[in-house]
Amino acid sequence: MCIRDSSQTVNDITTALEDPSFEASTSAFVEEKFINAVSTNVPLLNILRDSPTHISVSTNVTDPILFVMTDTFYKGWKAYVDEKETTIYPVNINQRGIWLPEGAKKVEVIYQPESFALGK
Repeated sequence: MCIRDSSQTVNDITTALEDPSFEASTSAFVEEKFINAVSTNVPLLNILRDSPTHISVSTNVTDPILFVMTDTFYKGWKAYVDEKETTIYPVNINQRGIWLPEGAKKVEVIYQPESFALGK
């Protein structure tokens, strides 16, 4: 995975994403400072649960990797790697990225907006 420079404008990133030479399977634009040395090995994922508010997959990450989910980044989502909460990074303007350390086995992404908890 190649982490691209996040200091570019939205127009620059949009142009790069539309460029036929851009490899979405091995590159990502991350909006925060990020570790640049990550693996290009793509781990196999076993989908355990896939609903509109809860996604769960199992895997065996042999090298650190940025796991990019192609659905929309939106506040209210929480991510857990091996049951420990982790950061969700805005990636490629509107997608979600989760840093998976070597050895990660289970990834869960759950929609848990604070507004719902407060209203409840």
